[in-house]
Amino acid sequence: MHAGYLARPFEALHLAESVLEGPYRLSPRVRALFLVRKARAQAQGRDDAALVTFREAMSLYGDGVGPSDPPWAWWVDERELWWHEAMCRSDLGDVAGALNAFERSADAVPDGETRSKFIHRANLARAQVRARSWDQARDTLAHLQPLALQVASGRTGAVVTSTIEALRKHGSAAPAGVLCQAVALSDTMADEFGAM
Repeated sequence: MHAGYLARPFEALHLAESVLEGPYRLSPRVRALFLVRKARAQAQGRDDAALVTFREAMSLYGDGVGPSDPPWAWWVDERELWWHEAMCRSDLGDVAGALNAFERSADAVPDGETRSKFIHRANLARAQVRARSWDQARDTLAHLQPLALQVASGRTGAVVTSTIEALRKHGSAAPAGVLCQAVALSDTMADEFGAM
């Protein structure tokens, strides 16, 4: 995960494959986790095989929880997997596919999970800006506004910052309403957390 976050896909791929091909007795769910990491690394390396690897991970996930799954694997759910699919598709340049997966991921977050809602909606906003889905981006940025008052996340702040920078690069192509909403969100985050 860390190697992928630092944009070192070959290191991430090597680490994932060393576990997947090693002498370990992985439960299906843990194997799915490492397949997701492999898929993410492949996608960062622009290898279309990432989607095949990802489908294999989803198939294992679909088998359900087994008695050999460790307790720490509790967080693996569909929204998390859809988010990883979206990231893979984004890295591979599939703007429409990434947007669809980010929408599924964001919609699957329960209302009470404020931090997750903020993270997933921030990524959705970035995908909407990339796809030039201006009305949807404006609405998502508006949903992020109250969440930004409750959640301090450097990583998510970086996603919001990159989204706002992308909007500024679009210049006059982006409607004024989207830009205004982005500026309001940026101001809120700067006031609350000094994030921007």
